[in-house]
Amino acid sequence: MAYLGPVYYGILALIEEDEAARKAALSAGEAILAGDVVAHNHLLFRRDAIETSLLLHDWDEMERHAAALESFVRPEPLPWTDFVIARARAFAAYGRGRRDAPLERELQRLQIEGDRLGICLPAASATESPGTV
Repeated sequence: MAYLGPVYYGILALIEEDEAARKAALSAGEAILAGDVVAHNHLLFRRDAIETSLLLHDWDEMERHAAALESFVRPEPLPWTDFVIARARAFAAYGRGRRDAPLERELQRLQIEGDRLGICLPAASATESPGTV
């Protein structure tokens, strides 16, 4: 489970339709992530946990997973993780009802940055979030 366990649970959380099953998958993945796992688990699990939190409209969890991802990559930041983190924070703000010009500019910036980086996130987020970022 140390090689792909959290990745598996992150994907499971995304595809489950039952909210309790989604949350259980996230808990299981995070429990494994707390152990000695390969680094890609942190990146991919947190991305999927952020997407699942978006689907659940759980803005606190979305920001918590973004902060955990940010903490993990702090020694070696990546453009991809910077994007995922900024997107999570912007969508959480939007989900909480923020509709100001700075957030609109950030969402537009993220759209351009995502296109520039060739980042493709799960399609489910496009139906639950502002714009097409």
